[in-house]
Amino acid sequence: MARALMDLTTSRSWWNAAKGDVHRTVLPYVRTVENYQAELFDKFIKLESTYDTNPRTNRHTAGSNLSSRLGRAKSIVTENLIACNVDTVASNVADTDIRARIQTDGADWSHQRTATRLEGYINGLSKLFDVGEKCRIGFKAGAAMKGTGLNKVWIDRFDEVRVTPVPIDNIVVDEVECRDGKPRQLHYRDFFDREDLQAQFPDHAEAIARAQTSGNWRLWAGYRPMQSNEIICIESWRLPIGPVKHPNHIPGRHTLTIDGCDLLDEPYEKTFYPFSKMVWNAPIWGFYGISLAERILPHQNLLNRRNYQINRSLDLKADPTTYVHQGDQNLAVKTVNQIGSIAVYKVALPQTVDHQAVGKETYDSRQEIKNDAYNESGVSRMAAQAVKPAGIDSADGLREYRDQTTQRFSIQEKAFERFWLDTLWLVLDCCRDLGGTKAPDIVKVSKYGNKRIKWSEVDMDDLKIEMVAASTIADTPAGRQQRVVELAQAGVITLDESRELMEHPDITRVLSVYNAMLEDIENTIERILEGEEVVPEPFQNLDVGIKLMQKEYLLIKNNGAPETVLEAMTDWISIAANILNPPPPPPPMGMPGMGPPGPGGPMPGPLGAPPPGMPQGPAAQLGAGAPSFAPAAYAPMQA
Repeated sequence: MARALMDLTTSRSWWNAAKGDVHRTVLPYVRTVENYQAELFDKFIKLESTYDTNPRTNRHTAGSNLSSRLGRAKSIVTENLIACNVDTVASNVADTDIRARIQTDGADWSHQRTATRLEGYINGLSKLFDVGEKCRIGFKAGAAMKGTGLNKVWIDRFDEVRVTPVPIDNIVVDEVECRDGKPRQLHYRDFFDREDLQAQFPDHAEAIARAQTSGNWRLWAGYRPMQSNEIICIESWRLPIGPVKHPNHIPGRHTLTIDGCDLLDEPYEKTFYPFSKMVWNAPIWGFYGISLAERILPHQNLLNRRNYQINRSLDLKADPTTYVHQGDQNLAVKTVNQIGSIAVYKVALPQTVDHQAVGKETYDSRQEIKNDAYNESGVSRMAAQAVKPAGIDSADGLREYRDQTTQRFSIQEKAFERFWLDTLWLVLDCCRDLGGTKAPDIVKVSKYGNKRIKWSEVDMDDLKIEMVAASTIADTPAGRQQRVVELAQAGVITLDESRELMEHPDITRVLSVYNAMLEDIENTIERILEGEEVVPEPFQNLDVGIKLMQKEYLLIKNNGAPETVLEAMTDWISIAANILNPPPPPPPMGMPGMGPPGPGGPMPGPLGAPPPGMPQGPAAQLGAGAPSFAPAAYAPMQA
């Protein structure tokens, strides 16, 4: 087997196969790898069976009748430690929704606005594709139970973005080739209905109908059964080597193959797979993680044996014995449907010693096994039983207690947040591939009509670096009420506004009104930087605008801004200052001391100078209260 696997990996590289012949190499290779790692895939099935002990769905505990099940009584689970621990951790770690936040560093106003729209677009996609629920499935059914949780994000044949949880059982990676945990090739094996494939690939309808009609296809890899209408489909990726622009670059390959046909074959230039991944505990080497259920499995087996011993002893003790005289021995034959047994004696009445059915050591061993299982998993017994400590009644105390009890799973909490964000990032990558016309739009309700956020309005680079996670606890009704109190105490909102928000806490609306004047000034600065001539309006907050405009002027001046932009800014500052402090009106002609020039009258001053007795300098033209930073060279023109 090992020799055959080595031959397949070295001399029959599927990514080097000729177009149309990839299926001849991929299917045998994947089947051989899965056979070679049969113990690994068998472990996934057994771990799943330890959580789901339903005899209708679990072939490991199912029996044709009650007697056959009692014959395997030692394997019957009466206390499921694995299910208890997995459910407790999932409810404590994966119960909180995550909100994506886009953070910018040194961005101008337009990029900040784009980031704000992108944030709304991302969270709209999260609700549209139900990313939270699918990540919770990957956390519980994948990472906690089998070690690795996966979500596949891709564009289907109908140009729609799809997000689907994928069992780790369907991912085939050669562990020998993937010692560092980063495989160069990955294969997704799944079973599809023939009609579904024919609808997606109508050009290959005849090849799909002929696939798997000859040969032994009842079992895949020798252990996985298939239905008659199902067809095995292998989707394979090979990552590229080197940057695209480098002369030594080797492109990757993406194929979709079935028996006897290549449904899809295209180059693959992305440096990642279309899967978001969460690992419970990373292995020392390899691709597949170590699960919580795998750590508790030995304790579960011991607990099953102890419970079997205790129940067996109690059943034997509960079987009473009735002693009758020899003359009444026929009573034992005549009596039916009795509980216990009948014994005959001749002379003296026998004595029965009533001993203890189960020893104390057996009960103590059972309790120690359960304690060891909780110590191994890190789950608190009080959390597993949904019991809070006595004396902790306040919301702050309960929140602090929850933080302390989940500290053991801080690594898993961060991995779950990363799992959620990676799924959203792959959705955004699919939107970029679809483009502005095919990518989904997010509708936001507004008073003046519903607004659609399109992908072309939010497209940004370096999404994976700028995207961070934030809890949505503050968006719950209780969280909003608490935030209203905090904003009122900090003086951000008035007392009247806080009273209004107590009834309907729409905090975003109130804060957006406060930020509207600043955003208006930022928009004005952005338009000037783009070369547009903007005139200040009296209804703008000109006092704040002058200060922000001056700061921006000094910033871009030192960064080599063009003179036209600097001149437009100084004009805006001068006009705004003139609106705030208009110059006094000219004195009437008959004002004392202003007689006609000539003997006895005042002499006119230099051309453009103010009349005698008026204040001198730029301050006189802008008004007594005009800001001192208004440049004299850009003083407003007199009417």
